[in-house]
Amino acid sequence: MARPLKLLILLVIALGLIGALAFGVLLLVSGGHPVDYVQTALIRLSLQSRQAALDQPLGSDTTPTRFVVNSGDPPRLIANNLLSAGLIADADLFVDYVRAYDIDVELEAGTYFLKHAQTIREIAAALTDSSHSQIVFSIIEGWRKEEVAEAINANPLFTFTGDDFLRV
Repeated sequence: MARPLKLLILLVIALGLIGALAFGVLLLVSGGHPVDYVQTALIRLSLQSRQAALDQPLGSDTTPTRFVVNSGDPPRLIANNLLSAGLIADADLFVDYVRAYDIDVELEAGTYFLKHAQTIREIAAALTDSSHSQIVFSIIEGWRKEEVAEAINANPLFTFTGDDFLRV
């Protein structure tokens, strides 16, 4: 009876040491955040089965759509706004993707011109650099201000009208 008890105690001690060692390695690998590390690993694993959805644009329209990310917008709100704008089909997939690849901390506030022909990966990458958010607009030398106003009205990316331009 004493021998099986000793074996059981040794087994419990060995399992405890292995568990402590495994937890120590997990703590070291995770940079002190084992729960986040495991969650991210599980999200990456689930994304493996959704690669086609990540690489499938919602449409083929290459007309730019104005999209604004406000300062402090969390990834969930950005994803819901992208969904409302018809730029992505799955807000959860966007959130999982940006979290799994640490893009969520790189998303920048700004005004972007996104296309329905972009994939979730491309949209996520675009939202990390607001410096490219510019409208190319040329005024031909010799145009009257009314002609400039017409050109402004013809460009749907502006947030003001030709009449607003003329008033200023």
